Amino acid sequence: VELVDGLVAVQAGGASLAELTIQVVERSGYRAWLDDEDDGEVAHAVLAELVNVASDYEEEQGEAGTLAELLERIALTGAADEKDGRGETITLMTIHMAKGLEFDVVFLCGMEDGLFPSLRPRDGVDEDAALEEERRLAYVALTRARKKLYLSSARVRRVWGDVKQQVPSRFLDDVPALCFTVPPSATRRAPWSGPPAMAARPPRVRRPLRDELDQRTWDGDEVPAVDVHADVSYDADGVDVDPFSPGATVRHAAFGPGKVVASRGAGFQRRVVVVFSSVGEKTVDARWLQPVS
Repeated sequence: VELVDGLVAVQAGGASLAELTIQVVERSGYRAWLDDEDDGEVAHAVLAELVNVASDYEEEQGEAGTLAELLERIALTGAADEKDGRGETITLMTIHMAKGLEFDVVFLCGMEDGLFPSLRPRDGVDEDAALEEERRLAYVALTRARKKLYLSSARVRRVWGDVKQQVPSRFLDDVPALCFTVPPSATRRAPWSGPPAMAARPPRVRRPLRDELDQRTWDGDEVPAVDVHADVSYDADGVDVDPFSPGATVRHAAFGPGKVVASRGAGFQRRVVVVFSSVGEKTVDARWLQPVS
């Protein structure tokens, strides 16, 4: 009863659907319970996507949107997904579910530090051991493709309702240079390029994943490893990599649209000075801003 009363109070206080969803997950103890589960990563990802869907729905519907309508829309979407498809289809699955399977074409999405690897501390689990386990999963994912493998990472991603700048996965450093082709757009404006503060990563030790790929794919001379940071510069051509550069248009849930004047810091410490049309100049946490293309 106390939990329900607390959530009713949160909703009555004007909380958004995304905020209400987060409160339900947190106050119910479900998120903490998932942290202790071995297979909790998948459920975490589903919950994060639910928050994103709620946030997108509110932006689309505004004050006219209701929780009941959102849940109905999700239910209808799920029912449509369950219908038998005909012709060419795309199969969505986790890496764990893909073990033992192979496909002509594989798309591996979310190759970003914080997603893959997740880099989330877990009680009683050594960080290095957890990272190596995810590295083995990366090898499983990469070797599911018979003919073509597509790896993608986002420059900006909404995570638990917050818009965050992303850094490409450290696992990309382990892929041999001759193993992939970078699209021209990524070569000119690489997703991992950006100011030093934005692209900085802690030092890491190269692990056996690259060697396993070499032994599986090539004979003879060793294929050189690729450093995704090599020959990539941050210049005028790539300035739009930063969604919070001066002059960029952003949106805040409470203050509405505005223009970026300046910013400082990086990651969770980043603060952005924005001139909003409704309230004038404000300095806000970058996580509460959504870039507007």
